[in-house]
Amino acid sequence: MRAKTSTRAQLEHSLNVAGIKLDEAVPLICEMLNLPIPQKYSPLVLAPHQKRKRLLAVLAGWMFGTASVQPLVLAIEDLHWIDPSTLELTQMLIEQSATVPLMLLCTARPQFRTPWQMRAHHAHINLSGLSDHHTREVVASVAARSTLPEEVMDAVVRRADGVPLFAEELARLILEGVGRVVAREIPATLHDSLAARLDQMGTAKEVAQVAAVIGREFSYELLHTVATIPEEEL
Repeated sequence: MRAKTSTRAQLEHSLNVAGIKLDEAVPLICEMLNLPIPQKYSPLVLAPHQKRKRLLAVLAGWMFGTASVQPLVLAIEDLHWIDPSTLELTQMLIEQSATVPLMLLCTARPQFRTPWQMRAHHAHINLSGLSDHHTREVVASVAARSTLPEEVMDAVVRRADGVPLFAEELARLILEGVGRVVAREIPATLHDSLAARLDQMGTAKEVAQVAAVIGREFSYELLHTVATIPEEEL
């Protein structure tokens, strides 16, 4: 309870500094964060679509107000996985930030198409894959004190195809002995790599599979309810 009270106090302070009216903003954001709404604020009686629209406006105003007090950098990664509401908020910030000291850094895979038009204050940077030389540096940094055979290093570079995450994952997989340091046994895709790692987890693999069906976030209680695994083992 003390933690939630502290969080609400920090929220009120941050909104107040940004010049946001607390009477509307606090109930909206507390509800979003699943925090109890302080009794001094009247609950907002709004239709769901109106509440969503007001919440997005409050969040955008909060960012702009904060940036007016002190220059602000906001990093948003993996736009290709973003939900519609967060994408709409991001678009509001991008389209209205020309006169505010707010810098947004957004990353996305090539297949993502931005719903906003490019403006004079926007910059679009295409990143190519890592070169073989840089991929080797990534693998070497993960391997640290271990020296991989040249055949294995070549296979990792070839399989990674310039993707740093895949190069790191393959290197870790090999160092843990999953790949047995044999070039032909190195997984061909990141999916195969993660599957190989799961295979090494024993009974925990079943837990991971059940959890994956539920989604990215879940409570222990829900997992315990749907998993056919003894509680002590779970």
